[in-house]
Amino acid sequence: MVDPCTEPYRNPSVVVVGAGIAGLSAAVKLSQKCKVVVLEAQNQIGGRISSFQSGNRTYDLGASWFHDIDNNQLYSDIQESILSSGRKPWSLEIDHTDENYEMNVIADDGSVSTVQDVSEKLKCAENILETIGDDASEFDMSLEEYAHTYLHPDVGIALRAYESYVGLLWSQMSAVETPPTLLDHGTDAFQFGGNELVIDFLKSKLNSANTELILNAPVTSISNSESGVTVSSAAGQFFCKHVIVTAPLAVLQKAKPSLFASPIPEPLENAITNATIAVLAKVVLEFPKRFWRKGLGRVCCIYKNTSVMFSCIYDTQNENEHSVNKTLLAFVPGPLGASIERDHASAWPELKQFIKPLVDSEVGIVDPHQVHVSSWSKNEYIRGAYSSLSKGQNMRDLVLPMMQGAWDDKLLFAGEHCTIQGIGCMDGAYVSGISAAEKVLND
Repeated sequence: MVDPCTEPYRNPSVVVVGAGIAGLSAAVKLSQKCKVVVLEAQNQIGGRISSFQSGNRTYDLGASWFHDIDNNQLYSDIQESILSSGRKPWSLEIDHTDENYEMNVIADDGSVSTVQDVSEKLKCAENILETIGDDASEFDMSLEEYAHTYLHPDVGIALRAYESYVGLLWSQMSAVETPPTLLDHGTDAFQFGGNELVIDFLKSKLNSANTELILNAPVTSISNSESGVTVSSAAGQFFCKHVIVTAPLAVLQKAKPSLFASPIPEPLENAITNATIAVLAKVVLEFPKRFWRKGLGRVCCIYKNTSVMFSCIYDTQNENEHSVNKTLLAFVPGPLGASIERDHASAWPELKQFIKPLVDSEVGIVDPHQVHVSSWSKNEYIRGAYSSLSKGQNMRDLVLPMMQGAWDDKLLFAGEHCTIQGIGCMDGAYVSGISAAEKVLND
C-alpha cells in the first residue's frame, strides 16, 4: 500500500474508486494487463465487510451470506481456492426449503405464520403481480397494499419477513420489484469464519507489480476531457484513460453535486438521485446462557407494527452438554435499525421487546453480556446497507444507467447496485467489478 504523503502514481491506465468487493475484483482483473491505482477513502479495505473476533468465534457485522450458491460465481471461485489450498471449508450450506431451518413470522397478537407453509400460495400470487404491468412507476403498489388487496391475512403477514432482506418497511417496498418467491431461492451458505477471508482472497489475486492501493484517499472530483479522465483525491491528482467508481450508491448521492465535474447523462443522474437506500442494522447478541427454545431457525417478530428478524444460525453448529450456543443474530430494518446504529446502547432495550416469543418459559429472558452493532448508516463512506427499490421504482431505471456508465466508457461503475443478478449482494458486487474491468480491457 502507498502512503498518501509520498509521491503518488499519477498516470495509471485505470483508477478504481473504492476497495470493497467490487473495487478489488475490478483491480484483480485489470492488474493482470495494465497499471491500476485503487483509491480507498477509509483506512482499511473491504467496504461493507466487517469481521471481528469475540471469544473463540469470528462474527460479521457486514455481509455474511452467499445467496443461491449454485449460481454464485464468488462462492464458486472462493471454494475452488480453499480446496486447492488444502484448507477446510468454512461455511454452512442451507437449503431455504429445509424444514429444519424454517422461517416463522410472529405477529403482535401472537399468531404465527410459517413462510414455507404459504410459499405455494405466494407463488400463485406472483401471477397477480405480472398482471399489474412492467412499468412500476405507473402500476406499482407497496408490498403492504398488495398483501391487503390480494392475499389472505395469514398469508399477507408472512411478507413482513421481506423487511429484513430488503431493508425497507413493507409500506415502502415495491410489490412489482419484490417477487414473493424471494425467500425460496435454493441454497445459501453462511460464513462462520469471517468474511474478511473474501477480501484476503481478492487481495491475494492482485498483481502487485501493476497495482497501487492507497488508503485514506477520498475522491473529491472526477472530470472528463477528450484525452482522458482526471481524478482528484486526498492523495493527489491522477490522469487516466478510465475510472471505475465502486463507491456505495448512498455515497454517490451525497457527493454527486460536486463529484462529477463534467456532465453525466440524465438517466444516470436520475438513477443516483432517486435510488432508495436500505437501512438494515445487524446486531450480534452474546449471552451468558441460552434462554431461547430449541429447533428455531429464523423468526421474524412483529411488535408495535415494526419487525425484527432473529437468526439462530449458530444453533446449527455442533452442540453438546459442554458446548451450547449462546449467540443470536438480529436484523433490524428501517427507522428502528437506523436509530440503533446511531445509539448502540439502545439495541438491547429495543430488541428485548421483540425477543419474547423465542423465550423458553422455564428459563426466562437473560440479558446479554456483549452487544455488537453495525454502523453502516452512520459511516460517511457507506451511508446505508445496500441499494433497494421502493414503490414506483423499477430495476431497469436504477441498474441499466449504472451499467452503461458515461463519457464513452471512460466513466464506469461497479458494485451491488450495478447488476440485476445479485443486486444488493456480495456476488453482484464481485461480478459487476469483473464486468467493468472487462469493458476497459476490451476498449
